[in-house]
Amino acid sequence: MSLNDSYGVEDYKLLQEKPYQGRYSDNYKMKVFNIWYKNGKPSHLRLLAMIPDDDESGVRKPSHATLGDWINNEFIPRAKELDEQVEMELRARLVNEKVEMLSRHAKLGETMQNMGVEYLQEHKNDITAASAVKLIVEGWRIERFSKGIPDMLDKIRDMTEDELITEISKLLNYNVPEAIEE
Repeated sequence: MSLNDSYGVEDYKLLQEKPYQGRYSDNYKMKVFNIWYKNGKPSHLRLLAMIPDDDESGVRKPSHATLGDWINNEFIPRAKELDEQVEMELRARLVNEKVEMLSRHAKLGETMQNMGVEYLQEHKNDITAASAVKLIVEGWRIERFSKGIPDMLDKIRDMTEDELITEISKLLNYNVPEAIEE
C-alpha cells in the first residue's frame, strides 16, 4: 500500500506543499523569526542549525521546506517592515546629531567672535589688528558654516544657469540632456 492509497492524492499533495506547519506554535515561530533576523537573515539551511526544538508542543525542528516557506512567506515581509523602521530611526538620530553638532559649532563661532572683539577692546595697543580681525573672521566663518544656509545661498547666487542645472542634475542623479548643455 502506498502513501497515496492511505491518505488520498489531495492530502498527499497538501503534505508535500506545506509539511507539518500547523504543528508549531506562534510563539515558537516568533522565536525562530527572532533568531533568523538577529543572525543576519540566514538561509533556511543555516537557520536549521541555529534553532531549538519547539518545547511547547514537543515537536522537533521544522523541516528545510517548512523553514523555507516561513522565511519566504512570513519572515521576509516582517523583516522588511522592521528594516524600514530601523532605517527611519537611524535617519532621525543622524539628523538630530547633526543639528546638535551644528548648534554647538555656531555657539563656538559666536564665542570666538565675542572673544576677538573683547580682546581687541581690552588690548588695543598690545595686539595687531590682523590677529584680532582673524579671530573675528574665523568665528564668523564657523558660525556661518554651522548654520549652513547662507553659504549655500551665496554659492547658488553666484552660479550661472548652466551650473545650476548641472548641480540639480547631480543631486537628482540625472544626466543633463545634451540640448540643455549647448
